[in-house]
Amino acid sequence: TVAWIAVTMMTRPTDMRQLKTFYSKINPHSVGWQPVVKRMDASESVPSDGTFSTELLMMFMGCVMIYSALFATGYFLYGQMTSFGIAVATGLFSMIVLRSLWSKGSAPNNTSRRIINKNE
Repeated sequence: TVAWIAVTMMTRPTDMRQLKTFYSKINPHSVGWQPVVKRMDASESVPSDGTFSTELLMMFMGCVMIYSALFATGYFLYGQMTSFGIAVATGLFSMIVLRSLWSKGSAPNNTSRRIINKNE
């Protein structure tokens, strides 16, 4: 921890133009990005479609889904079928919740459609 804090303090900050480009492409929630958002023009700024709590829930469901898949693989390899079934069910549940939140437009700026439809 001391090493990465020291390196962070010794390196120069990222260029504001690069931060604006990153924010426009990724569109993270503006909670921690206020210094960048305040310096953006109206043409550069992309309003967030989702709420912070929904985006946080989506992140949590994605983590649960991935960890469930990892544990399910391990349980299957070791022949623990009851635990395997529970992990698969948990993973499927979190995937369904995540998919339903994403399809309702809770994903910021409908990123999924933008990535899939590159020709637009």
